[in-house]
Amino acid sequence: MYEADKIDPIEYFSNPKESAQKRYEALRAYFLESLTQKEAAERSGYSASTFQSLVSNFINGNIEFFLKPHHGPNQRQTSDFIQERIISLRKSNHSVYDIRDILSEEGFHTSIQTIDRIIKDEGFAKLPRRTKEELDLTKKTRFCHKYQQP
Repeated sequence: MYEADKIDPIEYFSNPKESAQKRYEALRAYFLESLTQKEAAERSGYSASTFQSLVSNFINGNIEFFLKPHHGPNQRQTSDFIQERIISLRKSNHSVYDIRDILSEEGFHTSIQTIDRIIKDEGFAKLPRRTKEELDLTKKTRFCHKYQQP
């Protein structure tokens, strides 16, 4: 970390820039330092009536200062049908990319990562690398595809 990037802790806590931190520090001063509402409001730059509303909202549980952690889904979002279809296609020796293309043609848009995860979870090993002939990517076939009439 560069010297210029260092935070001055005294400045950070005594002059908060974020509104949530400003509210937190003002309420903390009122409740923990035994300041009056007027003193706490003046210190933090709130009007007396705004600070009174802030105290009321806090006491009634209408203010949150800290973000609650957001947890992802507890189960897969891929339907059983799609999972079974992926497994069936892999049993027919289709690659992850082949499976994606087949599912896409069938109207199901599934990511490579999802397909790969399902295949790994089912215990399938990676397929051996295919040759250019097996992939239909020889110079001859590329030339034919390039000039083929639709």
